[in-house]
Amino acid sequence: MRRMSFVLGTAYSAKNKIQAISLLSLPVLRYNFGIINWCQKEMKKLDRKIRKPLPIHGQNQPKADIDHWYVPRKQEET
Repeated sequence: MRRMSFVLGTAYSAKNKIQAISLLSLPVLRYNFGIINWCQKEMKKLDRKIRKPLPIHGQNQPKADIDHWYVPRKQEET
């Protein structure tokens, strides 16, 4: 979370911030996904924890539809 907050606090463009989060923060989570058995409740809590700082730093509208985050890209393009 510290890495993500650091990236969101920079003056990068929105595209570059998302790329930086993907490069710096996601590998830490991916490593834990292979080791820890996550239950659904923990996954939802982690999801909220990740999404919360985005509107604070102007990267997402607070009342935006969340479902589009979980649609596969191939399905989203149509």
